Amino acid sequence: MADTDKYIEMDRTSKRPVFGYPEWKRHRNSDRFTRNLGNLFNSQTIRANWQEVAACTLIALAVVLWNDAPGELGSILPKDRVVLSLPALPFTVSGTFLSLLLVFRTNSAYARWWEARCIWGAIINTCRDIVRQAITRFDPADLELKAEVTRLVSAYPRCLIYHLGERTDVSNLVIEKKLGKILTEDEKAKLMACTHKPMTVTGMLSQAIRKAKLDVIDEMKIDADVTKFSDYYGMCERIFKTPMPLSYTRLTSRFLSVWLLFMPLALYGAVGTHFAIVPITAFLAFAIFGIEELGVQIEEPFSVLPMNVMAGGIDASIFEALELDKEDRKKQGVVA
Repeated sequence: MADTDKYIEMDRTSKRPVFGYPEWKRHRNSDRFTRNLGNLFNSQTIRANWQEVAACTLIALAVVLWNDAPGELGSILPKDRVVLSLPALPFTVSGTFLSLLLVFRTNSAYARWWEARCIWGAIINTCRDIVRQAITRFDPADLELKAEVTRLVSAYPRCLIYHLGERTDVSNLVIEKKLGKILTEDEKAKLMACTHKPMTVTGMLSQAIRKAKLDVIDEMKIDADVTKFSDYYGMCERIFKTPMPLSYTRLTSRFLSVWLLFMPLALYGAVGTHFAIVPITAFLAFAIFGIEELGVQIEEPFSVLPMNVMAGGIDASIFEALELDKEDRKKQGVVA
């Protein structure tokens, strides 16, 4: 909690779920309600919004103490002090508009997240299809060229992950290490020296396909898949470089902050047990600030999508296909 921003960025790495059947089974298990309630005070949303929740709670506590002044506090405060209270009607009316703002905010953010996930689903399919076509359309004996295409296809999602992430010394070392496991030294050196790695690896892939000297129809079919790679990194850049209109985000944040900070004044006249205002305010702040926080967190989807896992899945399938092709060629006596 001492460094909320650092915690939020670190926490994003834990929001990259990849579900299989066991995860779905646990997700829909009947004990999910008690499990989620039991983890309420370990909520990542509370840790991300503790400052906002604490501010609203302290204001609620200050309002109750000022107005009711229990014990010795009553002798310290002025006897003729004004009761701090506001009518609830403005909050009731404005709450409708606030809910519309929040719904639009979260729905728009979710649409960005889902579009990014669909793009990466298409990347997975296209990677596998390019390797499938290379294996079936290239000369059966040209295993090295098939391996080159497979390596470059594997490098594409790794380069795209780097392209859409934070550029640091650590990320530079990570991409260099990952590319070193996939590519030859010359291929890795070329990619590490360039700025736009996804575009460069796409060009290298086109050159490798040209070496196969396919007939025009076959080359056009496989090149159509390579062209999709250019579309995909362009789509990702559109999402990554263009946030939701900042004026909308600021309006929502300001409206929400003012509404919740003044909420205890409206609750004072509406809630009979005045000290109950404090936990009620804390809960409302946690819930409503949490909804706004969810929208902000998924607005930039690439650091919460499990892209490394998806890239690993691509590697597993395409290198397996390449290995199976090698074994088939050996059995057929095409290669030694």
